[in-house]
Amino acid sequence: RECGEKEEALFEVRCFRQQLLEVQSTLDSSMVEYVKVKAILEEERARRVQLESEREQLERVREARAHEKMILEQQRQNDKVEWERAIEKERDERERERARERGERETLEEQRQTERVELESQRQRDTQQRERESEQHLEATAVLDNERQREKERRLAAEEEA
Repeated sequence: RECGEKEEALFEVRCFRQQLLEVQSTLDSSMVEYVKVKAILEEERARRVQLESEREQLERVREARAHEKMILEQQRQNDKVEWERAIEKERDERERERARERGERETLEEQRQTERVELESQRQRDTQQRERESEQHLEATAVLDNERQREKERRLAAEEEA
């Protein structure tokens, strides 16, 4: 009788051990899944950070370009007014001078037209030069921003690896 009780207790202990092993195995599997999910979440977070950083950089570039474009348009308008005034002033001065010297109205009109064309041509060349310089500046700014972004990403990657 005592032997039967011992065998029954031994059987219960074996069953309990088997249940413990199964629970341990389930726990181990759950931990492996947890680690995988955590790694995936970290990758997603890193991707979101990178995408946000890229979006911010693009927004800064867009804003810089819009600002440069606005400045160029203001400069162009200012130049146009300035050139028109200069053209008008120069034309008036030359008109008076030539009219007094020669008194030839026809010659004066031809001269005025030629000067307008020359001054307008010069204004256009000046405006094109400023636009080229501004575009070069924008390109240089974009290259610097890209280099800064890559450096920032390298630092982030190094920090994440550490």
